[in-house]
Amino acid sequence: RHWLGNGCKSDTQRCYVVLRLSPTVQEKRQQSRPPLNLSLALDRSGSMGREKMSRLQEAVVTLIDALSPRDYLAITIFNDKASVILESQVVTDKKACQKKVSRLSAVGETAMSRGLEASLLQVAKHVEPGRLSRILLLTDGRTMNDEERCLELAAQAGQQNVHVVALGLGDDWNRQLLLGVAERSQGRAEYVRDAEVIAQAFTEEVHELQTTLVHNIHVLGRLSAGVALHRAYRVVPRIEE
Repeated sequence: RHWLGNGCKSDTQRCYVVLRLSPTVQEKRQQSRPPLNLSLALDRSGSMGREKMSRLQEAVVTLIDALSPRDYLAITIFNDKASVILESQVVTDKKACQKKVSRLSAVGETAMSRGLEASLLQVAKHVEPGRLSRILLLTDGRTMNDEERCLELAAQAGQQNVHVVALGLGDDWNRQLLLGVAERSQGRAEYVRDAEVIAQAFTEEVHELQTTLVHNIHVLGRLSAGVALHRAYRVVPRIEE
């Protein structure tokens, strides 16, 4: 508060503060990136079609190429059922992993909760301190009356420190549901414009994880008397509350 000329106090003022946290050059040299623990949950329902599935296969091949022998990967495909086509394992034989997606076809309805559940079981095998665990979910449509189960699974994932990156492909996916899944798992939801940019979306996600030096940072703020924190956002690499 500040004093006006008549001796009265004004309304509370709002101030904006930007806090930049970054490692020193020496810290960057000394710190290696944490290994990844990824589980893909990929929609292969009938709405995906031949073109989308072809682009999805290319995206998975590109993602596998970007992983190191320290990283774990699992792949689950789902329609009204879920099938684990690659059990969670270190990515030492990339060609063998890539072959797992070479013959996928699009068929059936969509039960997203089954894909999420199978993916969570896979990624949970290798959740450890110092390892970044993510479920990368991609869907292009709406699920079959199992929204509540999806949200329950997302909450379970968040409790295990597994964050869901929910990618909605095209314009027919359930935005509210994917946002809820992201929020409950402490992950995020993203819009993928069309099948041609699936590979770009996967590449950007892996790049962000691979350029992470530290995670689970806690910032403790001690405020002066009369000062209150109204809201805080992270602004890099994207704006999030």
